[in-house]
Amino acid sequence: MEELKSPPSRLVRLLRRSRENWKAVALARQKNKRAFEIKVRDLWRSRENWKSGISQQETCPKYKFEDKKMVERRFERQPLVYHHEKS
Repeated sequence: MEELKSPPSRLVRLLRRSRENWKAVALARQKNKRAFEIKVRDLWRSRENWKSGISQQETCPKYKFEDKKMVERRFERQPLVYHHEKS
């Protein structure tokens, strides 16, 4: 085996720095992965809640009527009001 030309102290320092950088990158990836897992979990729960709400509305005609009225009220035209009329 060939002898290394670099002094051992330099090699130790470089290897330690490399290991520390690797650990930092691995920790950042782990945190990122955990954040994505939490986000997916929350979105899945939200979707399940939304689905159960929709299925409940479909079974009850009362909700359909109320939702239709709410949409109609939302899109009614309101008269324009001018606040700065000159006298």
